[in-house]
Amino acid sequence: YIYTSKWNGSGSQRFFRYSLEGEYLEHFDIEGFSGIRDFTYDGRYFYGANATSTIYVMDFDNQELVRSFNVPVTARGIAYDADREALWLTNNFSGPLRLVDLNGTQISSLSVSVSSLTGIAYDSHSGAGSIWANTQNGDYGNDLVQINAQTGATISTVNVNPELLPGLDAEDLGGGIEIVTGIVPGYATILANVQNVMMYGLELCPVASWASVPARYGVVQPGASATVDVEFSAVGIGAGEYNGNLQISHNAPTEAVNLPLTLNVSGDWDPIFSITPESWAFGQSETLNPISKEFVIRNLGGPYLELDTANFSISSDTEGNFALELGELPVALDYRGVYRFNVVFAPVSDGEKTAILNIQDGLGRSIQQITLSGSGIPEAIGEVINLQASVSNGNEVKLTWGLISGDPATPGWMHYDNGVNHDGIGTGNVANFDVAIKFTATDLWSYAGMQLEKIRFFPISGNTDYSLKLWTGADDDLAPSTLLYTQPVASVIADQWNEILLDTPYPLQQGQALWIGYNSDVQTGPDMYPAGCDSGPAVVGRGDLIALGGTWQSMATQYDNLNYNWNLQAYVNEANNLMSVGNWLNEPVQIRSLGKEAMRDLVLGSTGNPKPATRALKGYNVYRNGMQVNSELVPSPSYLDLGVPNGIQSYTVQGVYFSQLTPMSDALEVEINAAPPHSLPFLEDWSSEDLATNYWTAGAANWSISPVGNPEPGVHFSWDPRVLDYEIPLSSYSFDATGKDNVELSFNIALDNYSTSAINLMLWEVWNGTEWVRLGGYNSQNGSFGWRHLSYDISEHAANRIFKIRFVALGEDSFEINHWFIDNIKVHEPYATIAAVNDLSISITGNDITLDWSPVPNADWYWVYKSDNPYGDFESLGYVINAGDLTLPLSMFGAERSFIRMTAGTGSFPRAPRLDEAAAAK
Repeated sequence: YIYTSKWNGSGSQRFFRYSLEGEYLEHFDIEGFSGIRDFTYDGRYFYGANATSTIYVMDFDNQELVRSFNVPVTARGIAYDADREALWLTNNFSGPLRLVDLNGTQISSLSVSVSSLTGIAYDSHSGAGSIWANTQNGDYGNDLVQINAQTGATISTVNVNPELLPGLDAEDLGGGIEIVTGIVPGYATILANVQNVMMYGLELCPVASWASVPARYGVVQPGASATVDVEFSAVGIGAGEYNGNLQISHNAPTEAVNLPLTLNVSGDWDPIFSITPESWAFGQSETLNPISKEFVIRNLGGPYLELDTANFSISSDTEGNFALELGELPVALDYRGVYRFNVVFAPVSDGEKTAILNIQDGLGRSIQQITLSGSGIPEAIGEVINLQASVSNGNEVKLTWGLISGDPATPGWMHYDNGVNHDGIGTGNVANFDVAIKFTATDLWSYAGMQLEKIRFFPISGNTDYSLKLWTGADDDLAPSTLLYTQPVASVIADQWNEILLDTPYPLQQGQALWIGYNSDVQTGPDMYPAGCDSGPAVVGRGDLIALGGTWQSMATQYDNLNYNWNLQAYVNEANNLMSVGNWLNEPVQIRSLGKEAMRDLVLGSTGNPKPATRALKGYNVYRNGMQVNSELVPSPSYLDLGVPNGIQSYTVQGVYFSQLTPMSDALEVEINAAPPHSLPFLEDWSSEDLATNYWTAGAANWSISPVGNPEPGVHFSWDPRVLDYEIPLSSYSFDATGKDNVELSFNIALDNYSTSAINLMLWEVWNGTEWVRLGGYNSQNGSFGWRHLSYDISEHAANRIFKIRFVALGEDSFEINHWFIDNIKVHEPYATIAAVNDLSISITGNDITLDWSPVPNADWYWVYKSDNPYGDFESLGYVINAGDLTLPLSMFGAERSFIRMTAGTGSFPRAPRLDEAAAAK
């Protein structure tokens, strides 16, 4: 099997088991520890490292902790060295690597030049012994590095990119790594993990499966001997002669020993056809909604099992409800060779459907017949509602909308979910939080006079106390303002829909937004992810609201990997004569933000055991003034319309299902009155103390004006609100460089860091009219730093065109930083020359000397030099960034006399000491 670990859980450690073909099988928990970042196998036990000084020894057969031991390093990466029967450990993300025995005693230390090590593996197959590291280096954060296990030198680097690994994104991060045999017969494989995205295998080198030698490492005493056993095996190989060499390396003054090995294999070994599954029931699917199932053919015998397109067909399906999706053919499968293909069920009408999948087994002997079945049901069509718009950057229109099931103003269930539970959400620990779905006054307008009678939801946990809740508030607010109603749920049945009748039906009123949800009070027990959700995508800020740690958030916005809606529905019915006025609570909702330490363990996550959905909306079409503006279906209920002309624009949206379209939404008029692009030169020093003055667009509330600047104020990206696996930009308005052949970007940046235990980056990019181009960035793992001045020639991407710039905060956990600071953003044509300092004056007071001068236009810094001879060489003293009134000790200068020179400059700061240390510290 292949195993992965869930490193961001708590309480117990969760592991996931996959087949060698990558098929998810199950998960299991081992009590007593958590946070395993990397683990390794010695043939009997697994050894796990969780970025502490403790190693955990685990028995996966019995799913239990065997023992633990301490090591002299904060171990994040770990690898078993079969040659030495010992463990290699990283020093957190870096070196030096430590070699320890299986009780934690250090054997040796190995200095390495590579950093950002997330996992390591020992390679005994491709040479004299090396260590492979999965790193978060490179353009795509997944470079693999081979390290000499004797010297620590880097042997080679594999740049893992989309060309090598299709589907890889620049934001993806490397994880664990292992070197294995047996996945592909006759080869050693580098098996690596891209966190939360994929596992992949790369061919390392050929290995002889027909001969093997147990790893030996030790000393043969003078006059003694050692027996080396060679095991020959004809399992899994065809007839023929196999030749190789057994190499024995040693420190004697003679060459390494090479002993020839030969194995002759005779006899017939026919291919053996195997397929899984042997039948498949697709269950229910709405009309024309496709459900796909993967089938796997394996050759369990000798070479070769041959397959071609003509080997596959579907019969007894006159309607065409089932279809084949075949991979590349023809193929010839060797022993344990695998071929994958899909069967798609998309019923064209209602009712029970059956068909036969026919596969000629490639041996000319028989036709394998696989029974297929499924049921078609009518496709449920929703309605697009509450189309809203916001305008940013002058002419960019962000549209959002909702989709409700049922006919407005008629009895029915209101919800955003797709009706199928996908996963459970929680912190993985004891916790208390609210979840809710929100309907605006617009959504509920036609329901005025009706009543909310019952709520149904999908609880996952039997060790959680649930209470239904209703809140009200303003349409534009994410958080409700008033708690209206609460009702404890006496008992729930976990893992299914629970329908609860309200003790007092709630009357719906015009002009009122409503939050409908429940509280989860999670107690100690086996189920720590209590809130059921669908497979998404989320109706952001509507179907995914959660109050965790005292603050209401959109789950999809705060957690990129939790793009789901709550499985939570409300039933609206006609009002009856028994409808009570109700004793509504009308309690103000207290919005609070916990301190940084209290927030540390409140990390939202899913169970990691998702269930496949059975139906889906295909997407949406967006229309401006009656003309469709999207070239491809919009997958989620939001759309960004760029470059919208000035004037009044009318927008509508229509949902696209597999069998029909939704009614067109109500029209929404948006007036565009965009300012012209910024002309050059441009300076942003935040003196207006407002992002809106120069039309900056912040991707989240983490970006805001800061009292810290160079000089104050500035702008910063704050850790609060805490975000995980995030990418949040601060984007500029357009700049017009038409007629300008050269353009330069410069700015000041500083970092106040909190911890180096997570990767958090600040990147800067330029939009060239087609795509964002990355210019550079900083990694918080290098620690805090004071103000730095950076300058870039962006002519290639910005000259003679309309362009933009942006700063992108991205990382694993914003909690581990305090603030990124940015100030003095300049976009201009490069200065050919700038004026000289021409009014430098000097005064001496006591043991200090004071230099004073006027600012030079466009200067970014001033460099100070000294000499005892005005015609000789001058020695650099350092630089300052502000003109005037610089006080230095006389001891820096000559005993009798000194001549002082000062130059003004632009661009990046000089590689020299910063003289105004007090200002730099500030």
